[in-house]
Amino acid sequence: MRTREVPFERVAGRSFFAEWIAGGAPAREVLPEVARRAEDLRAAVEAARDVPDRPGLARTVREYLEKKEAPPASLENASRLADPAACAVIAGQQPGLGGGPLLNLYKASSAIRLARALEESTGSPCVPLFWNHSEDDDLAEANHFFVLNDAPDAARIGIPPAPARMLRAWSPDASDIAGARAALRESARGPGASWVDAIAFPREGESLGESFTRFLLAAFGERGLVVVEPHLFARSAADRVASWVERPADLSRALRAGEERVRRAGFEPPVSPEQTALFRLQEGRRLRLRLAGGRFAPEGGGAPLEGADLARAIREAPETFGVGVLLRPVLARAVLPVAASIGGPTEIAYHAQLPPLFALAGLAPPAPHPRASLTLLDVRVASLLERFAIEPEDALLAEERLLERLPLPRPEGIDRALETLARETRETLASLEPSVAEIDPTLLGPLRRRARAVVEDLEDLRGRIGRAHASRAGIKRRHVKRLSASLFPRGEIQERILSAAWMLARSGPTLVDSILAACDPFAHAHRFVWLEGATDDDGTD
Repeated sequence: MRTREVPFERVAGRSFFAEWIAGGAPAREVLPEVARRAEDLRAAVEAARDVPDRPGLARTVREYLEKKEAPPASLENASRLADPAACAVIAGQQPGLGGGPLLNLYKASSAIRLARALEESTGSPCVPLFWNHSEDDDLAEANHFFVLNDAPDAARIGIPPAPARMLRAWSPDASDIAGARAALRESARGPGASWVDAIAFPREGESLGESFTRFLLAAFGERGLVVVEPHLFARSAADRVASWVERPADLSRALRAGEERVRRAGFEPPVSPEQTALFRLQEGRRLRLRLAGGRFAPEGGGAPLEGADLARAIREAPETFGVGVLLRPVLARAVLPVAASIGGPTEIAYHAQLPPLFALAGLAPPAPHPRASLTLLDVRVASLLERFAIEPEDALLAEERLLERLPLPRPEGIDRALETLARETRETLASLEPSVAEIDPTLLGPLRRRARAVVEDLEDLRGRIGRAHASRAGIKRRHVKRLSASLFPRGEIQERILSAAWMLARSGPTLVDSILAACDPFAHAHRFVWLEGATDDDGTD
């Protein structure tokens, strides 16, 4: 499999993430240096083993996976969590229709590859985990996906969202799902279409959160991925969470200290402490409890809660509470033997905010580790790149900018001859002006107009010949449009926009193995991957 690596900053611009991967001093001040080999994570593996009740943890996770009809490799890895020496590598994402964007495949693959590397290096069991953020309620982000249509454009396929529902409590209407299914089938007529149709959409009565777990297990369960949801750990984590909210002043200081750490490094914190609220989970909704003035104020009004009162309520009914984005990694580390946490640019940046929270919880933080970042090049796109003689990173441009960048070749002999003829005509007619003026000065105007017309006609002919040649050479606007839509859809790198289900449908289940092979856990660069085999179209225009 052919690949090409470029620095992440080259494709996504300057960011805390890119600075950290490059080993920049500001990032090193607030995060440990990125691991370059498995041995660099040995201390994190040792520190991750202090999880209580290993047999209960393994039993809880395995029973959940059995209900989801997980493959044997996934069930076996869940059982391995009972081993006191076992550790885990965790990735996570909120559910998305059609499996969400491609980056979800890269997160799962990164967790699997890093877990394998750590197990080989340490000799201890290491389990790849995926935390399904099913308590999230951002339906406007989760209710759609993007495919490349015949235009080609990155076309949005979506279903109507339900108001204010957690994703594990939202079961989309069957007729809406049928419409999304049909649209995906129409846009992706590849060898994986039937398989994806069966795994990427909620069944009747199934929530989007449940569907996402089923999708991940279908794609990666045979490779040993273990998928979990936060509600599995509500009871086992209750005392931990209650102990944090019992000290609201300490919690507030830790949140502010994390925010200041990132600012000192010269970057804006990606998550404000206000978003780190706890939530009350009620009738399928998630109601924010905002920490302010040492108390927790319910979203939408109501009397603020003292820390002790909230802690008591959490211990009595833990399943009715959830944690926000900054406390989520701390909760995961409290209940799971997480040695390394896989993250993309935003997640790695907010990991820089976490050390004070881990200190508050009395836990060693897992090592942050970058997820793989890929751009997949199918046969059609690879052919166009070769035809234009351009490297893929240089084609990450919006359509109009890419058109400007790519030169339009001309038939050089004809082009030079016409250019010379136009110049010589202009010069010859200009040289006649003194003689014409002596004969009749009023004829200078007609002479100049005729000279301009002749030159313009020659230039017009030159352009028409050039365009005809370009058309015959296959350099057409729709080729540039395809390149831009495939590599830089909607002005973003491919992995953030294009659908995981769409790409799997076009390529088939073997794409999972290709992605796993490309996700070198220690490459730390953006990687372009040339896919082998046919696409879902015939390659003609």
